[in-house]
Amino acid sequence: MKILLYDANKTVIDVIDNVQKPYVEDDNIFWVEGSLLGVKVQYSIVDDTVEVIKGDTMTEEIINSDKKSECISEKDRLTQENAELRSRLEIAELAIISLMDSMPM
Repeated sequence: MKILLYDANKTVIDVIDNVQKPYVEDDNIFWVEGSLLGVKVQYSIVDDTVEVIKGDTMTEEIINSDKKSECISEKDRLTQENAELRSRLEIAELAIISLMDSMPM
């Protein structure tokens, strides 16, 4: 994977190659043997097959190939999963209450 940092004009200001197992937490990006902390510029995490060098312009195709949303930390993944499970539990509880209320006494 690669991390592409770019400015408001969509000009690539840095390319970090050979990024393995990246994950994003707030404005920090971590990967095996590296990290970027306090990232304040726009960035995309893309496959190694994307050909980009410093100074290139980010195309819509490259921006759309961003995999940042897939690169969440284990903590954030568990938080999302927990919220989903809580929602399912609430729905199940409401269904049980509805069934109990509809039973003849």
